[in-house]
Amino acid sequence: MSNETFLTIRGFAGADPTVFHNESGRVTVVIRVGVTARNFDRRLNTYSDGTTAWYSVRCYGDLAENVSRSIHKGSPVLIRGRLSPRTWTDKDGRTRTDYAIAADSVAIDLNTGWATFVRTRKQSLEPIEGEPAHAASADDEAPPPSLDAMHGEEIAEPVEPELEESAAGVLQALA
Repeated sequence: MSNETFLTIRGFAGADPTVFHNESGRVTVVIRVGVTARNFDRRLNTYSDGTTAWYSVRCYGDLAENVSRSIHKGSPVLIRGRLSPRTWTDKDGRTRTDYAIAADSVAIDLNTGWATFVRTRKQSLEPIEGEPAHAASADDEAPPPSLDAMHGEEIAEPVEPELEESAAGVLQALA
């Protein structure tokens, strides 16, 4: 094992992802993630926001493509990756250092909302005996039909409860 620093951060995307394509067609996506600590003041018995730390998060390959489609400004995210310094010289000739995270995992933080997962396929599947072969296509990236979570029946559109509704209201809507 090498002497590298891996970390996990929890924060919010500060802007929509920036997508870069290189000459060979590979994709790199960069997102800026702000992480603000919440501090508890025992004297006042209240929480307050600490200083916001900003990280550049770099994603490559399939992860980059999926992040570009899934993460938007304000998205609550969990990032795991390798921390690495990037050093450059600014326009005034001063040496600057920025700490970037080369992400190996990016997730939506479900503490603040819900999400729907759609699996993508980039390669052909092995045929199952008795079934025709299937090649990956653009149709593979379309969302699957929605199912009623309680009954397993297909429904016309997903139920999207208003944020203000109570859990009882959501259950009543599904019944």
